[in-house]
Amino acid sequence: MYFPRDVSIWKRVNHPRITPFIGYTKGFNDRISFCSVTLRRPANFKAYTTIINPQADRFTLLCQALEGLVYLHTFSPSPIVHGALKPENILVTDEGNAELCTFGYAKFWYEVNHGTSIFRQPREFYHYITPDDDLTPGTDIYATGLTILYALSGKDPWHHIEEPVALLFTVGSGQLPKWADHPMEGSEAAVEKTWGLLKRCWHMSPDQRPSAQEVLDELLAIKALGGVRPPTSN
Repeated sequence: MYFPRDVSIWKRVNHPRITPFIGYTKGFNDRISFCSVTLRRPANFKAYTTIINPQADRFTLLCQALEGLVYLHTFSPSPIVHGALKPENILVTDEGNAELCTFGYAKFWYEVNHGTSIFRQPREFYHYITPDDDLTPGTDIYATGLTILYALSGKDPWHHIEEPVALLFTVGSGQLPKWADHPMEGSEAAVEKTWGLLKRCWHMSPDQRPSAQEVLDELLAIKALGGVRPPTSN
């Protein structure tokens, strides 16, 4: 039987911050046609924080998602690279907890190390593309920075760039999202610390980006300073 990558990896992980894999059904030619992901009715991060619960604690949700990423990046016997991090791939359950989902682009780290990684992001990743040619833990961290930017400013990265070619050039040339395009509310110290973390996540060299645990620790430190949030005018 053919097992798509999201099933072969997803069924092996077990963590409170990973959407549980329950099962699948077989379609034509014995291929898997549908995965039963969860018995609950979760919303993704964007829908939850903008429609269902605009007053949600975004820092708590981000930290919960990072707990899931730490688990993947430290998975034994081989770390897992998620490969599809963006707000839509963070689910928020009926209980208000964040979970990582969607493992169609995930890879075990040994696959990356042995040169089997050919990473091309699909069009639906438009605002969350990375400059990386290969899928690595650092790719997840770059995308995590973009996701944090959306969560704490309320605006997609590169929201002002409409043409895909222009966006690819901008990201590929090492340009970073600008503070002025993504205002945040919070103390000066909290905002500065947030942007310092984001810039580290967006280093052009994947191996120079912080680990998932370091990002989580920094988020907790920023939260201790009072946190930051999207401007009320958003």
